[in-house]
Amino acid sequence: MDISLIVGWIMGIILIVYGITFEKIGNFIDIPSVIIVVGGTIAALIASYPFKTLAQIPKHVGIMLNPKRYDAEKVIDIMVDMAKTARKKGLLVLEEQANGIKDPFLKQSIMLIVDAMDAEKIREMLESEVSAMSDRHEQDVSLYEKGTSVAPAFGMIGTLVGLVNMLKGMNMDGGGASSLGQDMSVALITTFYGCVLAHLLFGPMAKAPNTK
Repeated sequence: MDISLIVGWIMGIILIVYGITFEKIGNFIDIPSVIIVVGGTIAALIASYPFKTLAQIPKHVGIMLNPKRYDAEKVIDIMVDMAKTARKKGLLVLEEQANGIKDPFLKQSIMLIVDAMDAEKIREMLESEVSAMSDRHEQDVSLYEKGTSVAPAFGMIGTLVGLVNMLKGMNMDGGGASSLGQDMSVALITTFYGCVLAHLLFGPMAKAPNTK
């Protein structure tokens, strides 16, 4: 298991809390700010991607924590051994060996060869498969890259909400001044939440290993 993602998250949270100090951590907990930033970010992602893609997020996290390690040398050794076997005993013998291969892409490649298909046609089919897989990965990564741009944007929206309420309160007679601190805290904390979400959560997830 590759726990670097989890370690990074934990270290980031600990360092942020340490910088704030435990005595003042309550100053950075504001429910309206959470609703604006977290709720707004989730809503934007739902509006931008189909539920089929969003439902894959738990699977993506599992892959990020336990990515598949592709052993190129092992695959080369397998192909060399199969080439020697095919030269001695013929292509049909490879079918039995292919059934024992766990890698679906390599297994499919060997079976196409066993079927004695044209080499150029096999190449085109496999390149098309790789291209489709790459497109799927790019779409998955774009989900988290979208999060890195949307979260700070909603942080800025929260800042504007807080500032507008603060300025409106300043024009009120008497009780308006009592809400200035609350309005200003919403304005600043939403930016804080947006930056944390973008650079501690979505950014690392976009760069983490992501293979299907």
